Amino acid sequence: MTNLRNKNIKHNIIANYVGKAWSFFSIYLFIPIYVRILGVESFGVIAFYSTALGLLFFLEAGLSSAFAREAAREQDHETLGKLLVSIERILFGILLIASTILLVIFYILESNFAENGILFNKKALLDHAFVMLFAIIPQIASSLYGGGLMGLQNHVLFNALSIAFNFARSGLVIIPLYVFKDLNSFFVWQAIICWLYIVILRAIIMRKLGFACFYIGTFSLKRVCKIRSFAVGMFAISFISSLNINIDRFIVGALRPISELSYYFLAVSFAQISVLIVTPLVTSILPRLTELISLDRNEDAILLYEKMSFIISLFASYCAIMIFFFGENFLGFWIGTMIFPGNIISVLNMLALSGLFLSLQLMPFNLGLANGHSSTNLKIGFYSLLLGMPALFALTYWYGIVGASIPPLIINIFSFFYISIRLNNRFNPGRLQGWLFFRVLIPFLVSFISIFIGYLIADFFAKSYLPLLTIILSACILAWIYLLLRSNYSWLALLGRL
Repeated sequence: MTNLRNKNIKHNIIANYVGKAWSFFSIYLFIPIYVRILGVESFGVIAFYSTALGLLFFLEAGLSSAFAREAAREQDHETLGKLLVSIERILFGILLIASTILLVIFYILESNFAENGILFNKKALLDHAFVMLFAIIPQIASSLYGGGLMGLQNHVLFNALSIAFNFARSGLVIIPLYVFKDLNSFFVWQAIICWLYIVILRAIIMRKLGFACFYIGTFSLKRVCKIRSFAVGMFAISFISSLNINIDRFIVGALRPISELSYYFLAVSFAQISVLIVTPLVTSILPRLTELISLDRNEDAILLYEKMSFIISLFASYCAIMIFFFGENFLGFWIGTMIFPGNIISVLNMLALSGLFLSLQLMPFNLGLANGHSSTNLKIGFYSLLLGMPALFALTYWYGIVGASIPPLIINIFSFFYISIRLNNRFNPGRLQGWLFFRVLIPFLVSFISIFIGYLIADFFAKSYLPLLTIILSACILAWIYLLLRSNYSWLALLGRL
């Protein structure tokens, strides 16, 4: 079968950034509108829905990551299509069983929620539980088809679809919200759009693989068993990662009033800018890194890995440090008021630093995945969860949302050093110190110095927005240009050639 893959990763990077830019823009555009229409407490229910979606993503059982990896390696599209129809049967079976169990649990616990004073306002969650889960199922399943398109390096197409879907889901929902001013209209709209999206996405990838749009095929356990070991490893990582990333919001929602969950969710959304910025770049690089390693072009793979580590550190450091110094100004501008709980700024600063260390470990993490290695990622995730969850529960109970922001920071700092040291020593031997100094520390220092100078000057001008933005952005851009011009550009050729 004709190989239709698009090998031009430079276009993929641009497409991923356009898609992520829209996702980034939509978060900061629509969330304040939801808050204004529904109020802080009702928005807390939407925050809980988003948290539940993040927690339940482990239900895809590592199957989407395994299929994306196969799509990046396997040249025979007919084999991929038959593998896909087998995987999706398992995935939808898991999702239906899990959703049924969750609904039963929700309704068993409804009376307990209603009788418990601190959780009384969570009863609203139970009223919308069925529609929530009906909307969550297709969103989780869409990762299988989206991962397949990414593995086939159809990033431009996938991001165009993703932008249209996100606009329909997050933007157009404002119309029924404004008309009915009811949470149920929000979740019904989510369900309709999400199911429509998954039908379109599946039809497209089937056509890309040379099959009819609604090809059903037959289930083959033998095909699935070929990706069993990688899928099991990715499932474990996905399960632990989902808990590690979202458990803080879940515990805040369980122990604190839902209005505090709303503010904490707003802080998390704003503080994770660094992760949002670098994720599309890492997503674009992983298939190429996997491909280079599978072709035994290890030196080229390491060159690409180290240069991308430098750029990711530069971008992530810039975003996190900017929030650390100017988070109060930007948060007030975003939500339209400077009146918010005083402790939210401390929460915002710690979450920004947490996002920075999470971003810095993404390239070593993906270097391990490109080599088919997941045990280190699994181990660090397990111990982070084992030690972090009790600390998170206790600190949230004692210190509220400030306490909830401490364990993620400590865990991500430890994870960064552990993953970086172990995976660099294994897959990038003899270069750990150089990688830490030149690819991580130097871009961090450049961003810090540039922004700190801008902060001092902006403080002199009483933090007027115009000099603040002008000075900081120009200082950082000049610093970036200086460093990039000193770099060896031979690595760029790896983006466009085999």
